[in-house]
Amino acid sequence: MSEPVRLYFDASCGPCTVFARVSGAMGRGRIRLGSLSGPEADRELGGMVSEERFGAFHLVGAAGITTGEEAVVPLVGLTFGRAAERVAVGVRPFRQLLQWTYRQFWSYRRERGCAAPTG
Repeated sequence: MSEPVRLYFDASCGPCTVFARVSGAMGRGRIRLGSLSGPEADRELGGMVSEERFGAFHLVGAAGITTGEEAVVPLVGLTFGRAAERVAVGVRPFRQLLQWTYRQFWSYRRERGCAAPTG
């Protein structure tokens, strides 16, 4: 088995944590979870500006860093298997739906959720 892909997420966000834990559990050893504010993330994502680093989830593996909307399809493959990833790649409306869902979640998170400005 190859080295697990690291999934960095906002561990202070309840929905983000649930999403990451479910993905990690379903990934059967293919995904290792890490907080965006943890020391491992500092090493691997430290070159990103803060807004980019904390504004999305990231997958880090042998192929490099994949972020946010672009990481949705690879995450499907890690979570549900390569056949599901091939469907997500090959069936454009499905891929678009996955990416649209991601954008809606992160938009909500930024505007009204745990990453929303307070005050």
